[in-house]
Amino acid sequence: MTTYSDSDIISAGFSYQELVSANITPNFVDDSVYIQRRLRAQFNIPLIRNSVENPYTQFTKEQLDMRRKMEVLKYDTGSKKGKLTKKDKWAQLVRGNYNTNRMSIPADARVSLSSITAGIPGDPIQMVENSQVPLYGLKSNNSAPGTGTEYVEDVPDWSVSYDINRICFPLLAQNTTKLSTLYIRPSIKSPYYTYRYTTPIVANIQGVYLPIDTSGSIITATVSPLVFKVYYNESQVQNNINMVSSLTNNTVQIKLTPQVDTTDPTIETYNFSANIKIGDLIANNVFLYTSPNYVYTFRLSYNVDINITGSNSAMSSANIEKRIQYRLISNPDTASSSLNQVNCVFLTNEVPSANGNSLISI
Repeated sequence: MTTYSDSDIISAGFSYQELVSANITPNFVDDSVYIQRRLRAQFNIPLIRNSVENPYTQFTKEQLDMRRKMEVLKYDTGSKKGKLTKKDKWAQLVRGNYNTNRMSIPADARVSLSSITAGIPGDPIQMVENSQVPLYGLKSNNSAPGTGTEYVEDVPDWSVSYDINRICFPLLAQNTTKLSTLYIRPSIKSPYYTYRYTTPIVANIQGVYLPIDTSGSIITATVSPLVFKVYYNESQVQNNINMVSSLTNNTVQIKLTPQVDTTDPTIETYNFSANIKIGDLIANNVFLYTSPNYVYTFRLSYNVDINITGSNSAMSSANIEKRIQYRLISNPDTASSSLNQVNCVFLTNEVPSANGNSLISI
């Protein structure tokens, strides 16, 4: 039985891009304010650019606009109300505009009014009030104290952003892979909580650069140990002494069945790959202080033991092991979670996720 180390996994052919995708990055100088702001930004919900649609489909836009204009003309909002100067009075006399303030009486609604007479700039139009048209889109500055109804929005106490198809590599120099981000919202009701965290997991195992036939070999991959970690900024939270993390199924077993194709010597005929659901990653008793606007990241660290039996290949088991790549994929999409078997068959049954993505207080 062999335990993977850094050099073993890198020699198995993990690309630099795969390491970047796994969010494996070196430590950097702590800047608490900047890190918290950067993490919190992913929970920002921008304002919706709302295009208001006319709810009164039986009326045209022109009719609604006219009704609104006539309503505005009923009220004097000018700064010179009741204090017309000689120039204002002379301008009214010249324009014939003696009715600057519309009178709000029923008979007035049936009187057509020229826009010029009403003092409205632009091309002249005839304006008439139609009481059958609803008043829509009028902004009012008036308020009626004591008559409002309080609206209380149902805001969650916390929000979690789960990274999709997050590739988690075995332990590499104590680095961990970020799975998700927790944002404590201002509506939080308690200064601390104990949580239960779950997310679906898929196991991916591949054999690369296999130059000879390995038919009949049985590969057993066991994840051990598995450590769920909580980080505040770039520092691990150390108060989770009772936390327990586990996988629904931590062991995957496959049998190699390569199909030899001698028609194209450039094809790697003995390589294999497989995906299988292994249930959920479950972390219990995750204790966190929940001050408003705190942001935590959840991360995973693990190692994998590879054991090969039944091999009749001329290649030693140790050499085969070094050519095997093993990954866990958290929160997989439909494509990544589909059962896949290339040049191999699973001897392990699929275990679908029972809980999905969840973070609940316990």
